[in-house]
Amino acid sequence: MLHHRGAGEAAAFLHQNAHATDAQLHLQDFIAELISQAAKAGAVRTDLAPQDLAVYALSGLNAAGSGV
Repeated sequence: MLHHRGAGEAAAFLHQNAHATDAQLHLQDFIAELISQAAKAGAVRTDLAPQDLAVYALSGLNAAGSGV
């Protein structure tokens, strides 16, 4: 927990969390671009925005990885 950490450790933890968030957003954008290209090629559905499908796909992967 953060309240047991020193100020330096808390800052490092928060900085690391920001990197994880940036990586997650980068991955989401990458998957959305792949979905967009696949939609243009007629390989996947086009009734939902690629960004929404990317969020859905990543949510499913996160849930599967957490054992939920």
